[in-house]
Amino acid sequence: EVAESKHGVLVHANAYIRLEPLAREMINSTFRDNSRCRVARGEVLPPARNLSELLTIMGDANDAEHLIFNKGTIATVAFDMESGVYYVWTGCPTGREHTPQVATEFARAGAQHLLTE
Repeated sequence: EVAESKHGVLVHANAYIRLEPLAREMINSTFRDNSRCRVARGEVLPPARNLSELLTIMGDANDAEHLIFNKGTIATVAFDMESGVYYVWTGCPTGREHTPQVATEFARAGAQHLLTE
């Protein structure tokens, strides 16, 4: 999917095309339209060059009708492929790159050994 996306940047908004059973965004037109608008917004924003910029995009609230971060957003997760660590933020992630609720090594995913408390 990334290879098929504009400039190698993949934007997705819960439109899981390979999920069984199908995600509500694939069945319900209201959710599908919302996801499409959020993807369109993500595609016009400049690509993130670092974690701070990524979290700003993920917390974008510029389109009042189709917020990228909205009341249905449970969490934002960022995967650092070089360090092998993933980070989780609840709430709007903008400006919070140094304060994730969770930071865990991939190898310990599911374990109780978290890097942050």
